[in-house]
Amino acid sequence: MFKVMKRHLATLIAIIAATAMQAQTAKFAEQMPSFPGGSKALIAYINNEMNYPKQCIKDKADGRASLNFVVTKEGDIKNVIVTRSSGNRQLDNEAIRLVKQMPRWTPGKQNGQPIAVSYSLPVTFKIKNASYKKLPNPNPKNIKHVEVDNNHDVAIVTFKNGTKKGYIVSDTPKLEKLINKNVEQNNITPDSNGYFDFFLLH
Repeated sequence: MFKVMKRHLATLIAIIAATAMQAQTAKFAEQMPSFPGGSKALIAYINNEMNYPKQCIKDKADGRASLNFVVTKEGDIKNVIVTRSSGNRQLDNEAIRLVKQMPRWTPGKQNGQPIAVSYSLPVTFKIKNASYKKLPNPNPKNIKHVEVDNNHDVAIVTFKNGTKKGYIVSDTPKLEKLINKNVEQNNITPDSNGYFDFFLLH
């Protein structure tokens, strides 16, 4: 009984805190909050840090999630919510993760003073249905990291320049051979979700 009351009390405190922050949050400011390095750096961050859900790659699912969050007067990210779903819960969750792990922003300012500001951001997930078969075999020298499911059906390749691409392994025989070689030489075992995660041998 006490544990239940304690949990409800914690939830109530969180709601009160969130409501208080919302009341003190501006929708606009003379100087709006900004990602460190500006909009180009924000786009690069999303592209480099996005972990496209494996099932979504298999299903060739894409979409656009719109999020809203508060940039506090200290530049921290708080109260991240999805205001418009991508239509796929896994994609929505990945968008939330991307925003929550962002580095500290430059806070918004009003009359020269930092203030908490509400900020909206769309996160786009896009996979063209025919893109897998059209993707050429990647050059091993340009690959930094590979993540592949236990059945070697789908691979997410991270290149040295930071870009990521999803491959259906059976459509890229050179990549399939490369993966099998590295799994065998590294004696890699899958994680609890059945995925291999490794750096390539050169």
